[in-house]
Amino acid sequence: MSEILKRNPTDKQINAVTTLRKQIRTYVAVMDKTIFGAEPTNEGALSHNFFMFMGQSMDRSGRFPPGHSTRLMHDLNHFTIARGFIETFNLTPSRTDLALIARAQQRIVRSTLQELRYTPRAVGLKMSVAETVSAFNVVGEITGSTDIATTTVGAGFKVVSHEDILFRMVENLLHNSRNEFVSIRREDGEFAGEITVDARKTNDATTLEVIDNGRGIENYLRKIDLKTDEPEIPLRAITEKRLEAIANGRIGEGMNGNGLVIVGSLAALSGAEAFIRNPRFNPGRGAIIKIRFPNAA
Repeated sequence: MSEILKRNPTDKQINAVTTLRKQIRTYVAVMDKTIFGAEPTNEGALSHNFFMFMGQSMDRSGRFPPGHSTRLMHDLNHFTIARGFIETFNLTPSRTDLALIARAQQRIVRSTLQELRYTPRAVGLKMSVAETVSAFNVVGEITGSTDIATTTVGAGFKVVSHEDILFRMVENLLHNSRNEFVSIRREDGEFAGEITVDARKTNDATTLEVIDNGRGIENYLRKIDLKTDEPEIPLRAITEKRLEAIANGRIGEGMNGNGLVIVGSLAALSGAEAFIRNPRFNPGRGAIIKIRFPNAA
């Protein structure tokens, strides 16, 4: 399965994605009922496996660009879990929270056509990042997570991108950190995960930074055998080494590293560059991931 976005899809594939967008609400509702028929303690694992199976099956059908459906299922997963928790445990979130989850799913679904026919425009980072962080925190509250994300991105940052693509990139990085926090709690016990989203501007570019207090990415880089002395590692290099590691059997295909792969691909699509801070230059600290966007006029 290709990890790289296909830039020249056929008309047939574009029509297939358009049809999928129209069917997605019913499709996700059916998946919810299938996933949450299991015991609550198994919801997360069942959801991951089910979404991966559905996405990979759709990709193999040839109706969609390679890897397209697996990425879509991966990104809808977190918000479908939250909706399932609401139904399973009879939770009563506010209308604002429900609207955030619905809008998040809509952004992810709408972005599928942006992957095929990208339409760049000026995007204000402050509002876009705030919406993504809020949706992430709402999912955490509903599913019982203690992890918290905050944003210090102020006004005045405008970049060349697209709101839906930007949402998916930041959302993937936030949930990538949360997955690490879950692993820490599983191995070491209680742990409060914290994520900060910040931005810095130069004359020609704006860099968005997602910083967490986890264990960093050193172990993952060791698994995929990526060694470098550069202070910043391009996500495209991680993608290439990940594919080699899968081919050599060092790691399973599964969900391992998919979030970083998706961010790297979407960044390349939108003319941005995505990096991770080399843990050798960041010893004893969590992960620092950067996305460098062209400034909007």
